[in-house]
Amino acid sequence: MTDKPKLPRSDARRRLRKLAELSLLIPLMGFAFFLTPLIDAFTSDGDAAATPIAIAGYIFGAWAFLIVATLIISRLLVAHVPSD
Repeated sequence: MTDKPKLPRSDARRRLRKLAELSLLIPLMGFAFFLTPLIDAFTSDGDAAATPIAIAGYIFGAWAFLIVATLIISRLLVAHVPSD
């Protein structure tokens, strides 16, 4: 049975704080991901490079990435919360 070694309380709190700060980046990444197609829609020269299918694929891919990133960060946050 391999138990995780207990970290000193200050190290555990520091790790929890870093994870909480990392979770604040997810909305900023979402803003940047979803702003990109909007900027391209208004600044393009009318080329057929960005088809609606490609834009929809990009948006749903970014959305899926944000969901997975949120799931991972939330699992890490729950795992590192002290149980006392």
